[in-house]
Amino acid sequence: KIVELRTWEGNDKDGGILAWYANTIRKAKAIIYIENQFPFQNEFITRILCKRLHEQKKLRVIIVGPMEPNLPGLIGSILSKTSINDVNKHLQWIRDAGDSGRRVGTYSLVCQDEETKKLRQIYVHSKLLIVDDKWITIGSANTDKNGFKDSTEVNIGITSGQLSKELRTRLWCE
Repeated sequence: KIVELRTWEGNDKDGGILAWYANTIRKAKAIIYIENQFPFQNEFITRILCKRLHEQKKLRVIIVGPMEPNLPGLIGSILSKTSINDVNKHLQWIRDAGDSGRRVGTYSLVCQDEETKKLRQIYVHSKLLIVDDKWITIGSANTDKNGFKDSTEVNIGITSGQLSKELRTRLWCE
């Protein structure tokens, strides 16, 4: 099953991207895999995930995001610093809810230059959620403060055990 999800609830009979995130996270029992450019700046979703980690003691969460997200505002601006602080605070809440990080992994991607051997960031720009090898959403919506309501975004929601597991497994292999 595939559905189109939007940020504006009035245009989406399924409740929009925010509802998909909230509903699938609330159902999670085993595995949540998330890739997002702005991981967990949205407090509503952060709290739902923390609650689910408390309820489901076997739930594991993998979060992949950039080491330094390109946040709005000028470099060094108050807005940018506040956004980075919000992301870090919310990721800490999630790690704490997952037994001080034992069930939650937060990662960034790097590659090594063959000549210089220097590491550089692979910028994660994806917006992907896979829950329990059953549900996927992928599209343009970030999990930041604006990504679910103020921006005009579109995702697809997919219910498919086979596709979900294959995608998660391929991504984990990276």
